Amino acid sequence: MTGRPTSNVAIIGGGMAGLAAGIRLARGGVPVTVFERSAGSGGRARSTHEHGFDINLGPHALYPGAEAALAELGIHVEGGRPGTKGIALSSGRRHILPAGPGSILRSGYLGPRQKVRAGLAFKAVLETKPESLRGRTLADWIGEIGGDGKVRALLESYFRLGTYANAPHLLDAEIALRHFQDGAKGVLYADGGWGRIADAMRRRLEQEGGTLRAGARIEALAPGDGCWGLRLASGETFAAAGVIIATPPKDAAKLLEGCGPPAIAQELRSLIPATVATLDAGVARLPRPGATLALGMDRPLYFQVHSAYAKLAGPGTHLLSAAMYLPVDEAVDPGAVREELEAMMDGLQPGWRDLRLTDRFLPSLAASCAIPVAGRTLPAVDGAGLPGVYLAGDWVRSNTMLAESSLRSAHEASQLAARQVRGHATLAAAI
Repeated sequence: MTGRPTSNVAIIGGGMAGLAAGIRLARGGVPVTVFERSAGSGGRARSTHEHGFDINLGPHALYPGAEAALAELGIHVEGGRPGTKGIALSSGRRHILPAGPGSILRSGYLGPRQKVRAGLAFKAVLETKPESLRGRTLADWIGEIGGDGKVRALLESYFRLGTYANAPHLLDAEIALRHFQDGAKGVLYADGGWGRIADAMRRRLEQEGGTLRAGARIEALAPGDGCWGLRLASGETFAAAGVIIATPPKDAAKLLEGCGPPAIAQELRSLIPATVATLDAGVARLPRPGATLALGMDRPLYFQVHSAYAKLAGPGTHLLSAAMYLPVDEAVDPGAVREELEAMMDGLQPGWRDLRLTDRFLPSLAASCAIPVAGRTLPAVDGAGLPGVYLAGDWVRSNTMLAESSLRSAHEASQLAARQVRGHATLAAAI
Protein backbone atom coordinates (compact mmCIF):
# COMPACT_ATOMS: atom_id res chain seq x y z
CA MET A 1 0.00 0.00 0.00
CA THR A 2 1.65 3.22 -1.09
CA GLY A 3 0.84 6.85 -0.63
CA ARG A 4 -1.16 8.49 2.08
CA PRO A 5 -4.95 8.52 1.47
CA THR A 6 -6.89 11.76 1.54
CA SER A 7 -7.28 12.23 5.29
CA ASN A 8 -10.07 9.67 5.61
CA VAL A 9 -11.07 7.55 8.60
CA ALA A 10 -12.32 3.97 8.55
CA ILE A 11 -14.63 2.84 11.33
CA ILE A 12 -14.96 -0.89 11.87
CA GLY A 13 -18.36 -1.66 13.39
CA GLY A 14 -21.72 -0.05 12.71
CA GLY A 15 -23.25 -0.21 16.16
CA MET A 16 -24.02 2.86 18.26
CA ALA A 17 -20.35 3.64 18.89
CA GLY A 18 -19.34 3.33 15.23
CA LEU A 19 -22.28 5.37 13.96
CA ALA A 20 -21.75 8.06 16.60
CA ALA A 21 -18.06 8.39 15.74
CA GLY A 22 -18.92 8.51 12.04
CA ILE A 23 -21.53 11.25 12.53
CA ARG A 24 -19.09 13.42 14.46
CA LEU A 25 -16.28 12.99 11.94
CA ALA A 26 -18.50 13.59 8.93
CA ARG A 27 -20.00 16.66 10.59
CA GLY A 28 -16.46 17.95 11.09
CA GLY A 29 -15.64 17.54 7.41
CA VAL A 30 -13.55 14.38 7.73
CA PRO A 31 -14.22 11.77 5.02
CA VAL A 32 -15.39 8.67 6.88
CA THR A 33 -16.57 5.19 6.00
CA VAL A 34 -18.26 2.88 8.50
CA PHE A 35 -17.87 -0.84 7.79
CA GLU A 36 -20.52 -3.14 9.27
CA ARG A 37 -20.28 -6.90 8.76
CA SER A 38 -24.03 -7.47 9.18
CA ALA A 39 -26.65 -6.63 6.57
CA GLY A 40 -27.96 -3.82 8.77
CA SER A 41 -26.44 -1.37 11.23
CA GLY A 42 -27.16 -0.75 14.89
CA GLY A 43 -25.46 -3.63 16.68
CA ARG A 44 -27.33 -4.38 19.91
CA ALA A 45 -29.54 -1.36 19.22
CA ARG A 46 -31.35 -3.34 16.53
CA SER A 47 -34.99 -4.28 16.94
CA THR A 48 -37.37 -6.40 14.89
CA HIS A 49 -41.00 -5.85 13.94
CA GLU A 50 -42.97 -9.06 14.43
CA HIS A 51 -46.76 -9.47 14.31
CA GLY A 52 -47.22 -5.79 15.13
CA PHE A 53 -44.65 -5.66 17.96
CA ASP A 54 -41.30 -3.81 18.04
CA ILE A 55 -38.97 -6.17 19.92
CA ASN A 56 -35.54 -5.06 21.11
CA LEU A 57 -32.59 -7.35 21.74
CA GLY A 58 -33.55 -7.68 25.39
CA PRO A 59 -34.84 -4.96 27.74
CA HIS A 60 -33.51 -1.52 26.82
CA ALA A 61 -33.77 1.77 28.68
CA LEU A 62 -32.21 5.05 27.56
CA TYR A 63 -30.49 6.79 30.47
CA PRO A 64 -30.32 10.59 30.66
CA GLY A 65 -26.59 10.71 29.96
CA ALA A 66 -26.99 8.66 26.79
CA GLU A 67 -30.08 10.65 25.81
CA ALA A 68 -28.02 13.85 26.06
CA ALA A 69 -25.18 12.33 24.05
CA LEU A 70 -27.62 11.38 21.28
CA ALA A 71 -29.09 14.87 21.31
CA GLU A 72 -25.58 16.23 20.66
CA LEU A 73 -25.65 14.19 17.45
CA GLY A 74 -29.04 15.60 16.47
CA ILE A 75 -30.88 12.41 17.47
CA HIS A 76 -33.96 13.13 19.58
CA VAL A 77 -35.73 10.07 20.94
CA GLU A 78 -39.48 9.94 21.53
CA GLY A 79 -40.92 7.59 24.14
CA GLY A 80 -42.26 7.24 27.64
CA ARG A 81 -40.76 7.30 31.11
CA PRO A 82 -41.75 4.44 33.42
CA GLY A 83 -42.65 4.93 37.06
CA THR A 84 -41.26 3.03 40.03
CA LYS A 85 -44.45 1.30 41.14
CA GLY A 86 -43.76 -2.42 41.03
CA ILE A 87 -43.65 -5.83 42.65
CA ALA A 88 -40.90 -7.46 44.70
CA LEU A 89 -40.72 -11.22 44.13
CA SER A 90 -39.37 -13.24 47.05
CA SER A 91 -39.77 -16.90 47.98
CA GLY A 92 -42.68 -17.28 45.59
CA ARG A 93 -44.60 -14.34 47.08
CA ARG A 94 -45.40 -10.89 45.68
CA HIS A 95 -44.91 -7.71 47.69
CA ILE A 96 -45.01 -3.99 47.00
CA LEU A 97 -41.62 -3.06 45.56
CA PRO A 98 -39.82 -0.73 47.98
CA ALA A 99 -38.82 2.21 45.80
CA GLY A 100 -39.33 5.26 48.01
CA PRO A 101 -40.52 6.30 51.47
CA GLY A 102 -44.18 5.45 50.88
CA SER A 103 -43.65 2.07 49.23
CA ILE A 104 -40.98 1.13 51.80
CA LEU A 105 -43.50 1.67 54.59
CA ARG A 106 -46.27 -0.26 52.82
CA SER A 107 -44.21 -3.19 51.59
CA GLY A 108 -44.57 -6.53 53.32
CA TYR A 109 -41.17 -7.56 51.98
CA LEU A 110 -39.37 -5.69 54.78
CA GLY A 111 -39.78 -5.84 58.53
CA PRO A 112 -39.90 -2.67 60.72
CA ARG A 113 -36.15 -2.43 61.34
CA GLN A 114 -35.38 -3.35 57.74
CA LYS A 115 -37.61 -0.52 56.56
CA VAL A 116 -35.59 1.98 58.55
CA ARG A 117 -32.36 0.59 57.18
CA ALA A 118 -33.75 0.58 53.63
CA GLY A 119 -34.66 4.25 53.92
CA LEU A 120 -31.16 5.12 55.09
CA ALA A 121 -29.61 2.94 52.39
CA PHE A 122 -31.65 4.61 49.64
CA LYS A 123 -30.55 7.98 50.97
CA ALA A 124 -26.93 6.86 50.77
CA VAL A 125 -27.40 5.60 47.22
CA LEU A 126 -28.73 8.96 46.08
CA GLU A 127 -26.36 11.19 48.05
CA THR A 128 -23.01 9.37 48.11
CA LYS A 129 -20.41 10.87 45.79
CA PRO A 130 -19.39 8.08 43.38
CA GLU A 131 -15.71 9.05 43.45
CA SER A 132 -15.64 8.31 47.18
CA LEU A 133 -16.08 4.62 46.31
CA ARG A 134 -13.09 4.41 43.98
CA GLY A 135 -11.48 0.97 44.03
CA ARG A 136 -14.31 -0.71 45.97
CA THR A 137 -16.62 -3.44 44.78
CA LEU A 138 -20.35 -2.93 44.74
CA ALA A 139 -20.79 -5.92 47.05
CA ASP A 140 -18.50 -4.37 49.65
CA TRP A 141 -20.32 -1.04 49.64
CA ILE A 142 -23.82 -2.52 49.56
CA GLY A 143 -22.92 -4.72 52.51
CA GLU A 144 -21.83 -1.62 54.39
CA ILE A 145 -25.08 0.30 53.85
CA GLY A 146 -27.54 -2.56 53.57
CA GLY A 147 -26.22 -5.38 55.73
CA ASP A 148 -26.56 -9.00 54.72
CA GLY A 149 -30.31 -9.55 54.60
CA LYS A 150 -33.30 -8.34 52.64
CA VAL A 151 -32.13 -4.75 52.30
CA ARG A 152 -28.95 -5.94 50.64
CA ALA A 153 -30.97 -8.16 48.30
CA LEU A 154 -33.18 -5.19 47.42
CA LEU A 155 -30.20 -2.97 46.60
CA GLU A 156 -28.59 -5.69 44.52
CA SER A 157 -31.79 -6.10 42.52
CA TYR A 158 -31.81 -2.39 41.64
CA PHE A 159 -28.16 -2.42 40.59
CA ARG A 160 -28.74 -5.52 38.46
CA LEU A 161 -31.59 -3.63 36.82
CA GLY A 162 -29.37 -0.67 35.98
CA THR A 163 -26.14 -2.43 35.02
CA TYR A 164 -27.41 -5.78 33.66
CA ALA A 165 -24.57 -7.34 35.65
CA ASN A 166 -25.13 -10.15 38.12
CA ALA A 167 -21.70 -9.71 39.67
CA PRO A 168 -21.67 -7.33 42.66
CA HIS A 169 -18.46 -9.00 43.87
CA LEU A 170 -16.71 -7.70 40.73
CA LEU A 171 -18.56 -4.54 39.78
CA ASP A 172 -16.82 -1.21 40.33
CA ALA A 173 -18.93 0.62 42.90
CA GLU A 174 -17.95 4.10 41.68
CA ILE A 175 -19.04 3.51 38.08
CA ALA A 176 -22.14 1.53 39.05
CA LEU A 177 -23.31 4.25 41.44
CA ARG A 178 -22.67 7.04 38.95
CA HIS A 179 -24.77 5.16 36.41
CA PHE A 180 -27.52 4.46 38.97
CA GLN A 181 -27.73 8.12 39.98
CA ASP A 182 -28.04 9.09 36.32
CA GLY A 183 -30.92 6.64 35.92
CA ALA A 184 -32.62 7.97 39.04
CA LYS A 185 -33.35 11.15 37.04
CA GLY A 186 -35.67 9.09 34.84
CA VAL A 187 -35.01 6.65 31.99
CA LEU A 188 -36.79 6.57 28.63
CA TYR A 189 -38.37 3.65 26.77
CA ALA A 190 -38.08 4.43 23.06
CA ASP A 191 -41.10 4.44 20.78
CA GLY A 192 -40.62 1.90 17.99
CA GLY A 193 -37.74 0.23 19.83
CA TRP A 194 -34.04 0.96 19.67
CA GLY A 195 -33.96 0.06 16.00
CA ARG A 196 -35.58 3.44 15.40
CA ILE A 197 -32.63 5.09 17.18
CA ALA A 198 -30.14 3.14 15.06
CA ASP A 199 -32.02 4.07 11.86
CA ALA A 200 -31.95 7.74 12.85
CA MET A 201 -28.20 7.53 13.46
CA ARG A 202 -27.63 5.88 10.08
CA ARG A 203 -29.64 8.61 8.34
CA ARG A 204 -27.74 11.31 10.22
CA LEU A 205 -24.42 9.79 9.19
CA GLU A 206 -25.44 9.86 5.54
CA GLN A 207 -26.91 13.36 5.80
CA GLU A 208 -23.58 14.60 7.15
CA GLY A 209 -21.74 13.05 4.20
CA GLY A 210 -20.46 9.85 5.79
CA THR A 211 -20.67 6.42 4.17
CA LEU A 212 -22.03 3.20 5.67
CA ARG A 213 -21.02 -0.06 4.02
CA ALA A 214 -23.20 -2.87 5.39
CA GLY A 215 -22.36 -6.51 4.73
CA ALA A 216 -18.66 -5.53 4.62
CA ARG A 217 -16.58 -7.66 6.95
CA ILE A 218 -13.07 -6.47 7.80
CA GLU A 219 -10.77 -9.47 8.20
CA ALA A 220 -7.39 -7.86 8.79
CA LEU A 221 -5.71 -4.59 9.63
CA ALA A 222 -2.15 -3.89 8.50
CA PRO A 223 0.18 -0.87 8.47
CA GLY A 224 0.91 0.66 5.09
CA ASP A 225 3.01 3.55 3.82
CA GLY A 226 1.74 6.35 6.07
CA CYS A 227 -1.68 4.77 6.41
CA TRP A 228 -3.58 1.66 7.49
CA GLY A 229 -4.76 -1.04 5.14
CA LEU A 230 -8.03 -2.84 5.79
CA ARG A 231 -8.63 -6.16 4.05
CA LEU A 232 -12.27 -7.09 3.51
CA ALA A 233 -13.63 -10.64 3.35
CA SER A 234 -14.41 -9.96 -0.33
CA GLY A 235 -10.69 -9.52 -1.00
CA GLU A 236 -10.99 -5.76 -1.45
CA THR A 237 -8.55 -3.49 0.35
CA PHE A 238 -9.23 -0.05 1.76
CA ALA A 239 -6.69 2.55 2.85
CA ALA A 240 -7.30 4.93 5.73
CA ALA A 241 -5.24 7.51 7.57
CA GLY A 242 -7.03 6.68 10.84
CA VAL A 243 -9.03 3.73 12.14
CA ILE A 244 -11.63 3.45 14.88
CA ILE A 245 -12.41 -0.10 16.02
CA ALA A 246 -15.97 -0.16 17.36
CA THR A 247 -16.59 -3.90 17.42
CA PRO A 248 -17.07 -6.22 20.41
CA PRO A 249 -13.72 -6.66 22.22
CA LYS A 250 -13.02 -10.22 21.01
CA ASP A 251 -13.43 -9.08 17.41
CA ALA A 252 -11.16 -6.13 18.12
CA ALA A 253 -8.58 -8.54 19.55
CA LYS A 254 -8.56 -10.54 16.31
CA LEU A 255 -7.89 -7.40 14.31
CA LEU A 256 -5.12 -6.21 16.62
CA GLU A 257 -3.29 -9.46 17.29
CA GLY A 258 -1.54 -9.43 13.94
CA CYS A 259 -0.19 -5.92 14.17
CA GLY A 260 -0.36 -4.69 17.76
CA PRO A 261 1.25 -5.56 21.09
CA PRO A 262 0.17 -9.11 22.11
CA ALA A 263 -0.77 -7.88 25.59
CA ILE A 264 -3.50 -5.64 24.15
CA ALA A 265 -5.31 -8.49 22.38
CA GLN A 266 -4.96 -10.62 25.50
CA GLU A 267 -6.46 -7.85 27.62
CA LEU A 268 -9.45 -7.50 25.30
CA ARG A 269 -10.14 -11.24 25.41
CA SER A 270 -10.11 -11.18 29.21
CA LEU A 271 -12.94 -8.65 29.53
CA ILE A 272 -16.05 -10.04 31.25
CA PRO A 273 -19.41 -9.39 29.54
CA ALA A 274 -22.72 -8.92 31.35
CA THR A 275 -25.13 -11.46 29.89
CA VAL A 276 -28.86 -11.96 30.22
CA ALA A 277 -31.43 -14.49 29.11
CA THR A 278 -34.54 -12.79 27.75
CA LEU A 279 -38.10 -13.77 26.92
CA ASP A 280 -40.33 -11.33 25.05
CA ALA A 281 -43.97 -12.10 24.36
CA GLY A 282 -46.55 -10.09 22.47
CA VAL A 283 -50.04 -10.66 23.89
CA ALA A 284 -53.52 -9.73 22.69
CA ARG A 285 -54.31 -8.00 25.98
CA LEU A 286 -52.86 -7.50 29.45
CA PRO A 287 -54.50 -9.85 32.00
CA ARG A 288 -53.36 -7.69 34.95
CA PRO A 289 -52.92 -4.07 33.82
CA GLY A 290 -51.42 -3.08 37.17
CA ALA A 291 -48.58 -5.60 37.09
CA THR A 292 -46.12 -3.85 34.79
CA LEU A 293 -42.85 -4.09 36.75
CA ALA A 294 -41.36 -6.81 38.95
CA LEU A 295 -37.89 -7.48 40.32
CA GLY A 296 -36.61 -10.67 41.89
CA MET A 297 -35.19 -10.32 45.39
CA ASP A 298 -33.91 -13.87 45.90
CA ARG A 299 -33.51 -14.62 42.18
CA PRO A 300 -31.91 -12.40 39.50
CA LEU A 301 -35.18 -11.82 37.64
CA TYR A 302 -36.80 -8.89 35.86
CA PHE A 303 -40.23 -8.29 34.31
CA GLN A 304 -41.58 -5.20 32.60
CA VAL A 305 -44.38 -4.26 30.23
CA HIS A 306 -42.47 -1.72 28.16
CA SER A 307 -45.47 -1.17 25.90
CA ALA A 308 -47.32 0.37 28.85
CA TYR A 309 -45.02 3.39 28.42
CA ALA A 310 -43.66 3.36 24.86
CA LYS A 311 -45.23 2.69 21.47
CA LEU A 312 -44.09 -0.88 20.88
CA ALA A 313 -47.39 -2.65 20.16
CA GLY A 314 -50.61 -2.17 18.25
CA PRO A 315 -53.89 -0.95 19.79
CA GLY A 316 -54.94 -3.06 22.77
CA THR A 317 -51.94 -5.38 22.55
CA HIS A 318 -48.89 -5.40 24.82
CA LEU A 319 -45.29 -6.55 24.84
CA LEU A 320 -44.14 -8.47 27.93
CA SER A 321 -40.40 -8.57 28.62
CA ALA A 322 -38.77 -10.91 31.11
CA ALA A 323 -35.09 -11.48 31.81
CA MET A 324 -32.69 -13.38 34.02
CA TYR A 325 -29.34 -11.74 34.76
CA LEU A 326 -26.87 -14.57 34.24
CA PRO A 327 -23.94 -15.28 36.58
CA VAL A 328 -20.45 -14.65 35.22
CA ASP A 329 -18.83 -17.70 36.78
CA GLU A 330 -21.20 -20.61 36.14
CA ALA A 331 -23.15 -22.18 33.32
CA VAL A 332 -26.94 -22.32 33.34
CA ASP A 333 -29.41 -24.62 31.60
CA PRO A 334 -31.30 -22.61 28.93
CA GLY A 335 -34.36 -24.84 29.24
CA ALA A 336 -34.55 -24.32 32.99
CA VAL A 337 -34.07 -20.57 32.55
CA ARG A 338 -36.95 -20.35 30.09
CA GLU A 339 -39.20 -22.35 32.40
CA GLU A 340 -38.41 -19.99 35.28
CA LEU A 341 -39.11 -16.91 33.19
CA GLU A 342 -42.40 -18.36 31.95
CA ALA A 343 -43.39 -19.31 35.49
CA MET A 344 -42.69 -15.77 36.67
CA MET A 345 -44.90 -14.42 33.90
CA ASP A 346 -47.62 -16.94 34.85
CA GLY A 347 -47.73 -15.43 38.33
CA LEU A 348 -47.68 -11.83 37.16
CA GLN A 349 -49.86 -12.04 34.05
CA PRO A 350 -51.91 -15.26 34.40
CA GLY A 351 -53.26 -16.52 31.10
CA TRP A 352 -50.62 -14.80 29.00
CA ARG A 353 -49.79 -18.05 27.19
CA ASP A 354 -53.30 -18.29 25.72
CA LEU A 355 -53.13 -14.65 24.65
CA ARG A 356 -49.70 -14.97 23.05
CA LEU A 357 -49.35 -13.67 19.49
CA THR A 358 -45.58 -14.01 19.23
CA ASP A 359 -42.60 -14.69 21.48
CA ARG A 360 -38.82 -14.84 21.35
CA PHE A 361 -36.39 -16.43 23.79
CA LEU A 362 -32.69 -15.55 23.76
CA PRO A 363 -30.75 -17.83 26.16
CA SER A 364 -27.59 -15.71 26.34
CA LEU A 365 -27.39 -12.11 25.18
CA ALA A 366 -24.44 -9.80 25.84
CA ALA A 367 -26.16 -6.79 27.37
CA SER A 368 -22.76 -5.16 27.92
CA CYS A 369 -19.43 -6.20 26.41
CA ALA A 370 -17.51 -5.56 29.61
CA ILE A 371 -18.32 -5.27 33.29
CA PRO A 372 -16.25 -2.48 34.88
CA VAL A 373 -14.33 -4.46 37.48
CA ALA A 374 -13.17 -2.78 40.67
CA GLY A 375 -9.43 -2.23 40.70
CA ARG A 376 -9.09 -2.90 36.98
CA THR A 377 -9.33 -0.21 34.32
CA LEU A 378 -10.97 -0.86 31.00
CA PRO A 379 -8.98 -0.24 27.78
CA ALA A 380 -8.51 3.42 26.93
CA VAL A 381 -9.75 4.96 23.68
CA ASP A 382 -6.11 5.24 22.57
CA GLY A 383 -5.23 1.89 24.10
CA ALA A 384 -4.78 -0.13 20.90
CA GLY A 385 -1.02 0.45 21.10
CA LEU A 386 -0.92 1.56 17.47
CA PRO A 387 -0.63 5.09 16.06
CA GLY A 388 -3.83 6.27 14.43
CA VAL A 389 -5.92 3.35 15.74
CA TYR A 390 -8.57 4.04 18.39
CA LEU A 391 -11.19 2.06 20.30
CA ALA A 392 -14.86 2.81 21.01
CA GLY A 393 -17.68 0.91 22.64
CA ASP A 394 -19.29 0.11 25.96
CA TRP A 395 -16.13 -1.83 26.86
CA VAL A 396 -13.85 1.19 26.52
CA ARG A 397 -12.90 3.36 29.48
CA SER A 398 -15.24 6.33 29.84
CA ASN A 399 -16.26 6.42 33.53
CA THR A 400 -19.82 5.56 32.47
CA MET A 401 -21.69 2.42 31.35
CA LEU A 402 -23.72 0.89 28.53
CA ALA A 403 -24.97 3.19 25.73
CA GLU A 404 -23.49 6.31 27.28
CA SER A 405 -20.09 4.64 27.41
CA SER A 406 -20.39 3.76 23.71
CA LEU A 407 -21.36 7.31 22.79
CA ARG A 408 -18.78 9.07 24.98
CA SER A 409 -15.89 6.85 23.90
CA ALA A 410 -16.97 7.40 20.29
CA HIS A 411 -16.78 11.15 20.85
CA GLU A 412 -13.24 10.92 22.19
CA ALA A 413 -12.16 8.50 19.46
CA SER A 414 -13.51 10.81 16.74
CA GLN A 415 -11.60 13.75 18.19
CA LEU A 416 -8.35 11.77 18.27
CA ALA A 417 -8.90 10.42 14.76
CA ALA A 418 -9.58 13.91 13.39
CA ARG A 419 -6.39 15.18 14.97
CA GLN A 420 -4.50 12.22 13.50
CA VAL A 421 -5.67 12.68 9.92
CA ARG A 422 -5.75 16.46 9.79
CA GLY A 423 -3.20 17.37 12.44
CA HIS A 424 -5.50 20.18 13.49
CA ALA A 425 -6.44 20.51 17.16
CA THR A 426 -9.11 23.15 16.45
CA LEU A 427 -10.96 20.80 14.11
CA ALA A 428 -10.73 17.95 16.58
CA ALA A 429 -12.11 20.11 19.38
CA ALA A 430 -15.11 21.03 17.22
CA ILE A 431 -16.11 17.40 16.63
